[in-house]
Amino acid sequence: TVVRLDSSNVAANMHSYVTRTVGLVLIISAVLTLATMAAMGVVVLRPLLSLRNALDSGDDAAKFVGQGSDLDRRDEIGDVFRTTARLLAELQRGREQLEQRVEERTEEIAEKEALLRLSLDNMSDGIYVIDRDMRYTMFNDRYLALVEFPPGSITAGDRIADVIRDMAHKGYFGPGNREEQ
Repeated sequence: TVVRLDSSNVAANMHSYVTRTVGLVLIISAVLTLATMAAMGVVVLRPLLSLRNALDSGDDAAKFVGQGSDLDRRDEIGDVFRTTARLLAELQRGREQLEQRVEERTEEIAEKEALLRLSLDNMSDGIYVIDRDMRYTMFNDRYLALVEFPPGSITAGDRIADVIRDMAHKGYFGPGNREEQ
């Protein structure tokens, strides 16, 4: 016996099968992508965003990073949190050491300035110091007496040109055009 098969619908059925299969693959891909994105948001993005916000907040960042379940994670996110906590702790220690050094140096400078001031005030010579902008930074009372200025008439930071101009206006350099003197 001979069996005859009708193949006239094979092409149409094949096209329909391929179309349904491609559609199903696209739907599964979309669902998997959305599920992956949701999981990434919870597992990766949310902890990283909370870390970023804590770092942006400033001083409380070390407390935030130093506590919480993200430190206990055994993945890359946990590594990031632990490393950040360690770096913040080192930064805090460095800040405290720097503040201590600044305080010590400030005390040393104050002591040396007091000693210098005592030395200047007890010298028989008039002494003044100016900076590169030609402003008084330091002078003693003997200098004020030599230039015949009363105590308090010159202060640290005054420009020497302004002081000389004031001296000319007061007649210190004698009569004449004060601006030319």
